[in-house]
Amino acid sequence: MHDSAIAETRQLQQRIRAEAIDMLYRQAGLMQLLSLLNCGFLVYLLWGKIASGVLLTWMSLLITVILAKSLLSYRYCKRPPNTTERWGNLFTLSSFITGMIWGGAGIFLFPPEQVVHQAILFFLLTGMGAGTYVANASYIAAFYAFFIPTLLPIIIRLSLEGDRLHTTLALWGLVFSLAFLFFARKANQEQHEAIRLRLHNQILVDELILKHNAAEHANLSKTKFLAAASHDLRQPLFALGLYTEMLEDETDINKTQEISTLIKQSFLSLKGLLDALLDISKLDAGVVKVHKESFQLQDIFERIAIDYAPVAAEKNIKLHIVPTSAVIYSDPTLVERILRNLVSNAINYTRNGGVLVGLKHCGNHYEARVYDTGIGIPKHEQENIFQEFHQLANPERDREKGIGLGLSIVRRLLALLDETITVHSNPGKGTAIGVSLIRSNGSAPITNKEYPAPDIPIGAIILIIEDDEEVCQSMRTFLDGLGCVVLTADSEDEALRILLREQMEPNLIISDYRLRNEQNGVAAAETVLAYLGKTLPVMIITGDTAPERIREAHSHGYRLLHKPLAPKEFALTVAQMLRGEKTR
Repeated sequence: MHDSAIAETRQLQQRIRAEAIDMLYRQAGLMQLLSLLNCGFLVYLLWGKIASGVLLTWMSLLITVILAKSLLSYRYCKRPPNTTERWGNLFTLSSFITGMIWGGAGIFLFPPEQVVHQAILFFLLTGMGAGTYVANASYIAAFYAFFIPTLLPIIIRLSLEGDRLHTTLALWGLVFSLAFLFFARKANQEQHEAIRLRLHNQILVDELILKHNAAEHANLSKTKFLAAASHDLRQPLFALGLYTEMLEDETDINKTQEISTLIKQSFLSLKGLLDALLDISKLDAGVVKVHKESFQLQDIFERIAIDYAPVAAEKNIKLHIVPTSAVIYSDPTLVERILRNLVSNAINYTRNGGVLVGLKHCGNHYEARVYDTGIGIPKHEQENIFQEFHQLANPERDREKGIGLGLSIVRRLLALLDETITVHSNPGKGTAIGVSLIRSNGSAPITNKEYPAPDIPIGAIILIIEDDEEVCQSMRTFLDGLGCVVLTADSEDEALRILLREQMEPNLIISDYRLRNEQNGVAAAETVLAYLGKTLPVMIITGDTAPERIREAHSHGYRLLHKPLAPKEFALTVAQMLRGEKTR
């Protein structure tokens, strides 16, 4: 953070210096015109008082330098960006040469025995110095380079005359010079501060514009997101409504079983979409924690092969996974989710050929790659595919081609793991997507590939707080069937009355988040726990996927499940919580 602040300060100082140099060149034309006018006036005044050869030589030198500075200003206007610093040095050098020529006038054009002409020469040179105070104060080096060589020679020349008048003029010139040097320094500081404030304000305005544009973009993205989500949610819901209506009037047992299968498929489609939305909400809420460890990537490859080979076979394409002995250091759960999403996406968009999954050695890290012979991704779409609900070649929103959230989840997971993704694609020929993975320095522990679901302890007491009678009854019936003792209440007050009446202490509290009378499940659980005077596992169930809900539940250490609940997932989570096992 300290290094970042230093870098920002240095960058701001560079911009201030660039602005100061730019002010030099913007005002250079006026100063060059003033030099030409004063040059002509001085030559006219001293003609006949100073040798014409000396006058013409001096005038020629000055005009040459003025023309050179004009050329320098022209070149500056045509300069490439980010090359300002050297132009400041060039301007300072040209100012020093110009100051030396004007200062030379105080010695070589000093007319002897001509006090009036000497005084005019002196005041003309001090006027030139005062002019640079106005024009060059933004860049103090350029001011010093002109002012000091211009006035110092005439002050010395006057002091050498020895009489009172010349000594007085010399002293006045010295005081004038010191005062102007002081004021120029102050003016330079004030101008730099003014430039700094202006640049700071411009930065704030630019940031405000960026935030405004980002907010507008986010609003448009949100509208698009909600429209696509609404469409995809309505599809299975519409199908569920039709199948339920058909089931009510159907008497044929075979037909009933067929409709039940279709209902289950619609339910799974609906749950898949809601789970994907939930994944995005969890990632945006920042509650997904990374648990890095060493693991065998082959274990993930084997599970992907088992799960996706039948899916590929149904489309008459081949899924080939190249075996690997690589040991990765990352979060195995998140890496598996990333690779599953990539493989699923590749299969969805491949009509002929196949999908290849392998690992490439890239120096001190690996890159897991998923190749396909699918439709490919045009160059201009390769960034858009990571946006929510953005799908190529699926305007009809066919769910068999996915729902357009997989790659959005992949992008968020990779950001969480601090890993990168690369996309190489040739439209019509296929795509290769690579994900960087850290090589482990150690060996992976031997893992048990079987994951038996733990049994629910018989007689476990579960308190359900749910104000929807139908949902409450369905959970009670389900948990009764698993051997639990179930207490139900529709509010925190009724929950306290039931516990007092039954004289039971629950082993687990399950509460809906939204309860009647603007109560919520988190507060209800807190009240019950305060009454019991002990800590119990709490499960909050909700249909609200907002990141705020997720953070609120996690901040209390509660397990959060989202509706609709898959029976197996619900039962497994209840069993794990009753046994005090951690769930992810």
